[in-house]
Amino acid sequence: MDRGGNFWYSPKKGLFNLEYFKINEKRVLTPERTLREVNFIEEILHLKPGAEILDLACGVGRHSIELAKRGYKVTGLDINPALLKEARRRAKKQMVKIRWICKDMREITFQEKFDVVLNLFTSFGYFTEKENQELISKVSKALKPQGYFVIEVNHREIPFITFPATRFYKSWKRFLDSFRKQF
Repeated sequence: MDRGGNFWYSPKKGLFNLEYFKINEKRVLTPERTLREVNFIEEILHLKPGAEILDLACGVGRHSIELAKRGYKVTGLDINPALLKEARRRAKKQMVKIRWICKDMREITFQEKFDVVLNLFTSFGYFTEKENQELISKVSKALKPQGYFVIEVNHREIPFITFPATRFYKSWKRFLDSFRKQF
């Protein structure tokens, strides 16, 4: 896969490197925020014990680790080996078992493996429109029937432009409640 000008992929010089996460953990990606986000995910999805979760673009594993601590079977996937090295270190310190995969998210090949796929903290929308659509298709294939894809997009204009037919609700809970009623 050609990574050409995609500067965020570089482990040392790219935008989303270990230094980026360490700086943001002090201000934005706090442990309190991680707890709130994981609590929210559990609340809206009504996760069953042992649910299988893929944390797509997991970074340093902040969601993966918290979910594993709660008994879920977690796979963390990220393209940056330096971030995964830090994620492994943190998981070991917390004594949780997580499967870590160093891979470009566009190259996933899972088939009906996960109850939930998470793509959090602005980890979506960096590719071409075609690649973004292909990624969503691959995520769909990775989900078990009735599985959920939870995607956080801080810049809501991007999905409205890219996927104009998609309905976004002001509340994730309201969206998921309406989604559940369809099945």
